[in-house]
Order: sequence, then C-alpha cells, then structure tokens
Amino acid sequence: MIPAKPSLLAVGRHIVGALLCGFCLAATGCGGGGGNPTDAPSALDNLLYSFPSLMVSDEDFQSIIASDSTVSVEDRTEYEKYSYTPMPNPEMDGETATVKVDVYENQKVLGTMDWIAVKEGDQWKFKSMPLPSGS
Repeated sequence: MIPAKPSLLAVGRHIVGALLCGFCLAATGCGGGGGNPTDAPSALDNLLYSFPSLMVSDEDFQSIIASDSTVSVEDRTEYEKYSYTPMPNPEMDGETATVKVDVYENQKVLGTMDWIAVKEGDQWKFKSMPLPSGS
C-alpha cells in the first residue's frame, strides 16, 4: 500500500508550530540561568527603571536608599525636580554597580552622572546619586 501524501494544510500547521516555537525560544530564552528577579542585572534594572515611580512618597524613596547612602529621604523633593534616563550595561563589580544616568530638567540634559548601587540582602539600593553641579 502506498502511503498518502500529507495535505498541504497539515504540513502548514507543522511549519507554523515550529516557527512559533522557535520565536518563543528566541524571545524568552531557553530558561537557563535567568528569571530570578534578584539576579543582577535584572533586579538592578528593576531598580533603575522604577526609580521615578518610587519618588512619590518618603516610604518608597527610603526603600531604594542603601543604609550607608549619601542620600536621605529628606532629599526626595530635590530628586523630584528632574527626570532620569539610566544608560544600559552598568559597570558591575561584585555587589556594587556604577550606572551612568542622564539627568534632565525641562527636557534638557543637565549632565551624565555616575550613580552607585549596592546590593543589600537580595535588593539593590542606591548608595550614591549625585546630581549635576548647580542643580
């Protein structure tokens, strides 16, 4: 008996399924070595990109300041005046990271500053967050 040729529709479903699987793996990775939100740099990225929303209250601002920080919760109103864009690929040195941050006022770049983040327990927090001179 001669086997029947697969229909074009059946072959198309297999191709679409394989392409979809390949796309998902490419987009999300194979699952090895990642996914833990406390891993650097993902937890550090979370800190950097959530920073603006954590300036709305003293409690939130305090939650991102390291215990030996040069910044205190009393400085929060000074940081509210500006907007920030962290640069990708912070310089990592163990549990310390140096992040280049563009500081803006009224959509004008005032300067690029080196902010220092340190890991306290399983959280990243800012140890140093200098603002440009004269701001």
